[in-house]
Amino acid sequence: MATADELPHTQNVMDDMINSDKVKVEVFSGDNDSGDDDRESDIEIPDIYNSDAEESGGESDDEPAMIFNDDDWYSDLHNVIVRPFMQPTGPVLPENFDTETATAKDYFDLVFKPEIMPKIVESTNGYAEWRSRQNDRQDQAWYEITENELNAYLGINIFMGINQLPFYKDYWSKDQFIGNEGIKSVMTVNRYEKVTKYFHVNDRNHEDVNDKLNKVRPVIDMANESFKSSYKPSKNVSVDETMIKWTGRLSHKQYLPAKPIKRGIKVWMQCDADTAYLNEFDILSW
Repeated sequence: MATADELPHTQNVMDDMINSDKVKVEVFSGDNDSGDDDRESDIEIPDIYNSDAEESGGESDDEPAMIFNDDDWYSDLHNVIVRPFMQPTGPVLPENFDTETATAKDYFDLVFKPEIMPKIVESTNGYAEWRSRQNDRQDQAWYEITENELNAYLGINIFMGINQLPFYKDYWSKDQFIGNEGIKSVMTVNRYEKVTKYFHVNDRNHEDVNDKLNKVRPVIDMANESFKSSYKPSKNVSVDETMIKWTGRLSHKQYLPAKPIKRGIKVWMQCDADTAYLNEFDILSW
């Protein structure tokens, strides 16, 4: 049995094959039965070793002119063309959108499409009816929600995120320094609680049990589509993960002890590197 020192070195074998005049490439075709072995191949095989040697003045014929190395395989690139970035970038607004007179609600509708409102109304009312059938009794304090009332409910929740108070009932406080007269004039606290109890964005009767994000899937899909269609990113984009803080019960909650937010929902995001605009996101749900 041959020892390791007696075995031919891989590089020596390659050198012998390269410099040998007996190595040739033959292309066989089943369509030609003439037995002619002098047919020309339609496959172009570049001579990557000898061409560079001739250009550089010629090295010894005993060694290949080029030896590939995994450490510098990218150091000898040829004809790499980086085309200039010519695409338009920035917000994509509807033709009839007037930035001079547009309100905050107009900008909100660009991302949170009004077309999804009827589905949320239908799903919320449907879930209230489903709960009544499950409990075998009607909720006497509930009546069906409308689109206008849904808009008011969403507006109240957005405002609560801007002007935060310790408890949601504080917005309906009788204390003039705590309670918010605008919210109290739009919706009562009891009605707010009922809408919150039955609020749904997807049909409870047709749930996808294999999708852990099924209950919010329509909003996720709508938001992703809106983000992509409302803005054209610049040349450079960044893809990275982020964490939404959450410490409650959730099957796909992540625990990353080395991160500033250790427990929460992991989200992959693609953002414009110049403006930080979120173009697309994907919530990790497995």
